[in-house]
Amino acid sequence: MSDYSNYGASDDYSDEDNYAGAYGGYDDLYDDVMEEAGYDAWDIGYEEFGFDEETFLFEYDPSVKYFDLKDDSDVVTMTYQSLVELTEMTCQLLRAWMKRSSASLGDEQDKKTTQDESFNWDWNNYFGLNLYQLDPKERDKLKTNSVAKLLRIFGSDEEVSKFEKTVNQMGKFLRKCLLDILGSCLPHSLPYPVLSTILSHLMAAKGLHKVGLVT
Repeated sequence: MSDYSNYGASDDYSDEDNYAGAYGGYDDLYDDVMEEAGYDAWDIGYEEFGFDEETFLFEYDPSVKYFDLKDDSDVVTMTYQSLVELTEMTCQLLRAWMKRSSASLGDEQDKKTTQDESFNWDWNNYFGLNLYQLDPKERDKLKTNSVAKLLRIFGSDEEVSKFEKTVNQMGKFLRKCLLDILGSCLPHSLPYPVLSTILSHLMAAKGLHKVGLVT
């Protein structure tokens, strides 16, 4: 009989000991071994790979990007530059989705019903992983699900396209506001192409965060 047949039967071995190490409990022996080895054996990392044209959208996080806009009360004071950037990134996200949708097979009803089929697998094996940590097959399933999910919200590809155009028009309006503010700061009026070039350079250099607050 195995020596481990009565393992755990002792009252001296508590549940707290069972959860030490792997489950964040406190274990002197585990800590000593980890310190000697120089790494945490339970900290299993999955490398990201296979970056593509959507990677910059994946890396975009508004909550981090605009963190500096918060005051001491955690109130965000949005600037025109930040809002222009947000509308531009939103448009690019929607265009990336439309490209995914056009690459999916079937009509809109087929795309909407693929969610259950594409996710008929054990997601627990991939908990905590992002798109670029998945194998190509799993990535395709995740992308297919994103198409189905947004179609269920908007109803059709045309509605998503309309929304993208609305956001794009909002971005154009905000840029016009910035051009008007920029023009009023200069001693002489300049032609539109010149003002537009100056604006583009200031936007790229993040030099407009203090020019006009959105109210």
